[in-house]
Amino acid sequence: MLSRFKLESLKSRLLGTFVLVSVLPLSGVGILVDRQGGATLRSEIVNHLEGVAESKGQQIERWVEERRNDLTGLASIPVFQRQVTAFLERAAGQRKRPAYHELRQTLDRGIAWNFSEMFLLDPNGGRVLISTDPEQEGKFK
Repeated sequence: MLSRFKLESLKSRLLGTFVLVSVLPLSGVGILVDRQGGATLRSEIVNHLEGVAESKGQQIERWVEERRNDLTGLASIPVFQRQVTAFLERAAGQRKRPAYHELRQTLDRGIAWNFSEMFLLDPNGGRVLISTDPEQEGKFK
């Protein structure tokens, strides 16, 4: 029985040594792969987010350009130009004047062009002369 115990002990030692010799390098390789995989994953995520940011930036630039074109189109309409001139020649900001109401109706129609508010600023100081939001009139922007 003693000899059998010694043999099992030798088997146990050999098995333990074999496990250590094979598991330790395998664990080390696993840790290295995990770290490299994490770095690669982080890199891919950063690249993806940079692409999304660039795409969104381009979308915003296109949207601003479209709104600029909308305003340029409105400003080039002769009727609008006459309304602005008539409004500015009279007492600006007096809501009871026909020029105010005509220009206000035109600006209100402009809201359909994806604007939340349209207004005309005094070039000398930036005071809102007329707006689709009457509460903004008289304020400085």
